[in-house]
Amino acid sequence: MPTPTPSRTVDITTAPRVVITLATGLMARVMGEMPSARDNAWQAVLEDRARAAQRADLATVLRGAIPSGARNSA
Repeated sequence: MPTPTPSRTVDITTAPRVVITLATGLMARVMGEMPSARDNAWQAVLEDRARAAQRADLATVLRGAIPSGARNSA
């Protein structure tokens, strides 16, 4: 009686996974490491704080530029 030969299965997802892995490595080398979501969020917080400080400075300058009698007349 002949012994059954095991059937070979082919994983069709292997090639795309390899291509994506290699492309990701190449992009990291060419463009440098990309910032993480946490890095992006922290950068946004810092930029928001800087804009708030600029608005506060502008408000202070504008308050000083308006004559004192003109503030209450509306």
